[in-house]
Amino acid sequence: MASSTRLNELPLFAACHLIRAGEISPRELLTDCISQIEQREDELGAFTTFDKNLVFDQLNAIEKLKPKSLLYGIPVGIKDIMETAGMRTTMGSKIYRDYIPGRDAVAVANLKAAGAIIAGKTESTEFAYYYPGKTRNPYSPQHTPGGSSMGSVAAVSQMMVPAATGTQTAGSVIRPAAYCGVIGYKASHGAFSLSGVCGFAPSLDSMGFFTRDARDLSIIRNSLLGAPAKPAARINANRIGLVRTPHWERAEQSQRDLIEGLCDYLADQSFELKDIAVGPSDGALTEAQISIMAYEGCRSLAAEYASSPELMSEQIKALIELGHKTSFADYRQAIALTKTWQQKLPQIFSEVDVLLTPSAPGEAPKGLDSTGDPIFNRMWTLLQVPCIHLPVSFGPNGLPLGVQLVGPFNQDDALIEISNRIAAAVREFPNGHPSE
Repeated sequence: MASSTRLNELPLFAACHLIRAGEISPRELLTDCISQIEQREDELGAFTTFDKNLVFDQLNAIEKLKPKSLLYGIPVGIKDIMETAGMRTTMGSKIYRDYIPGRDAVAVANLKAAGAIIAGKTESTEFAYYYPGKTRNPYSPQHTPGGSSMGSVAAVSQMMVPAATGTQTAGSVIRPAAYCGVIGYKASHGAFSLSGVCGFAPSLDSMGFFTRDARDLSIIRNSLLGAPAKPAARINANRIGLVRTPHWERAEQSQRDLIEGLCDYLADQSFELKDIAVGPSDGALTEAQISIMAYEGCRSLAAEYASSPELMSEQIKALIELGHKTSFADYRQAIALTKTWQQKLPQIFSEVDVLLTPSAPGEAPKGLDSTGDPIFNRMWTLLQVPCIHLPVSFGPNGLPLGVQLVGPFNQDDALIEISNRIAAAVREFPNGHPSE
């Protein structure tokens, strides 16, 4: 490793292996990460809660223990809707601005058990919905970083931490990863426990993670699951299905051109490409996701809406009111449509190994009063399948662009494997790579 390399710049997999080999220590890594946080936090606003003393207290404790996993000594940012014992957890809401839980969410507890260090609580939109927090886009402070996992993605993008947690109900992992040029992974629905996480729509809510390299994903996933990755069923899987979705015309020209060019490039790299359709052509799956999110979300937030509506944003109140107007019959119809297409997915995935589709309409929009449009994420969250955002290039404004890779339900390890193969090919893509 070059002497000029700061340890906070290492991707997760490299830091893990250097710590295990004894070439660097957790204290050295953490010191560089904290230095970066202190240098960039005022400008970026990635953290809701950051206490250097609490972080070093954790380090002092784990230095007395033997490593239990590759995550030993790795600082991780925690989205501020996940309860963290003794650390302020606001849910991005004024209602909970002073809430300090006495327990850890299961995901946080498992990270601690693996030997990770909780670096702090990262900014979230209000209840992980649309009302923005203070975080700015690392590439351009006048552009949104996306939501709702805005602080986590910014902290990883700016090398404050090598990994951070997120959640997704519509597009809260994949979209910010696209806007900030990092790897974003939304797990299959139910793959990780959401106990201790502020729930919004139980049929949709899923855990996710941000890293800077696709090779990082297996480490964090397997450390939390407590088991090695299952071998992918098709090691040489190379069949890619391009899914334009019914919303293709809502993608910016630069995003469409990138996808078309990348597909041509991958076809020259021994991948098999074919166009494939998923879902009704009228976008009914997107509408179903909106109905389910509103119906379940308004009920999840019933207590807060009843007791403190004056402390809630107009965006969240509008969603709650939409949920009240969504009939139970409409909700059941949306669930039925979802199940119909979930049952069709195995046939679709018998023809291809992975689906490739837009992560976002294009570059991060200018302005901080919105977090962007999750139009290209809703249907995949609804279908509960695993998704990975892969950074590829830059758009006309110099902001990151990439693609979303989608795999079969509960075949996350296979998706991660083929994502690594595509990521390796993308490193030679003529238009560059945001994370390099």
